[in-house]
This record gives sequence, structure tokens and C-alpha cells, in this order.
Amino acid sequence: AQDLFVYHVPKLSLRAGERAAVPVISTKAPFRHLYTWDVQLARSGAESLPEAGGRVSPTRLLKNEVWHQVELANKSQVPWTTGAALVVDGYLPIGQELLTYTSVGGKCQVPLTVAVDVRGTYEESETERIPKAINFQGYDYAKITKKGALRVTNYKKKAITLYLTGQFGGNAVEASDDGKIAITDYQAGDWQNFQGHPSLTGHSTIRWELAIEPGATKEVTCRYSFHVRH
Repeated sequence: AQDLFVYHVPKLSLRAGERAAVPVISTKAPFRHLYTWDVQLARSGAESLPEAGGRVSPTRLLKNEVWHQVELANKSQVPWTTGAALVVDGYLPIGQELLTYTSVGGKCQVPLTVAVDVRGTYEESETERIPKAINFQGYDYAKITKKGALRVTNYKKKAITLYLTGQFGGNAVEASDDGKIAITDYQAGDWQNFQGHPSLTGHSTIRWELAIEPGATKEVTCRYSFHVRH
């Protein structure tokens, strides 16, 4: 009825004290292994202040965990409801997580574990600084442009597919390797001691899909800028 889906099971009867386990659906689903790395960066806006004495506040990497996941495609005739999922290799359990609601024809990802053989690092460097680049509401703001580099090494003996997502404060203008850029409104969580203005600096999200060969290191780069009070 409408958006509500009801699973149907055959009629059955039980005597007093009896119990029954009734399978709802059984299906084969195409799947593939993939890896995900979600990078969320926070930096200090104090690096632009004259009283900072030239000290550069380093970017703080909040998480550096690459996750091994399996992606399942629902090719059955009914949706999958949200519930616990146990993943086994033969008789060996390799993961237990939450399988989210998946429509017919849709896909879902089930996390297995942190991948210890896939490691990522992040670096950034300043490429340009324009003092008094803009005057906004009576204040001068400097424009700082930086280059970020995310580097991933695959120590496994087989190739992997990696979904890499980078989120940070600033306006991204360029991303290598077909990275998809999305810019939204300013987010306070991106900064500590921010001396800019929310109207001038947004929140950037860049997404990459990368194929990394065994033993190989892949580096992707991006360029972004932000304004802080001079």
C-alpha cells in the first residue's frame, strides 16, 4: 500500500508450545569488494593573523582509516529491509554490520573491517597568498590558496577499488583524476579560531573513484582557497 512494502509468507499453523523459523526471502546478489577512505580535515584560521608570528598551524587529520566493504546489488523482486548482516567466507565469519534499506535495483555497502594493508596520508602546502585581496563589510581579507595531496598505498597482493572522499573548509577549484567537486555553505566544524567570514568561505567535498594495483601508490591532488581577515 503506497510506499509500505509487506513481505508475504505461506500460511502455517502451530500447536501450543511449538516454534517455527520462517525464511522470508532467499536470493543471490552480485557483489564486489571495495575500499573507502573518508578524510575530514580541520585547520586553524590563526595561520593568517599578523600576531601569529609566522607560525603555520598544521592541518589536523581527524580520521585516517581505510575501510574494507562489500557492495551488494539487489537484483531480487523485493526490497531489503534494514537489519543486521553477517558476512561469512565459507564457515568463517569475517564481519557483522548493519545492512541498510535497499530498493529493488539499488545497491548498498556493508562495512567489514578497517583495512590494515591499505594506508593513506595527507599533505598540504601553500601556493599563493594575496594580502588585502578583498574588502568585505569594512574589513580587508587575505586570500590563501593551497594544494592538498592525498596519497594511498595498496600493500595487498591484488588490485583494489577505492572510493575516496575529502571534506574540508575552503572553496575547491581543481581536482586531479576526475575528482567530483561539490561546494556548500560554511561549516564551523571545519575550523578552529577562524578569522574569516562565512559568506566568503564555503565547505568543499571532493569524491574520487580509484583503481590501485598491488603494491602501488596513488596520489590525487586538489587546489582550494579561503579568505581570512588580514
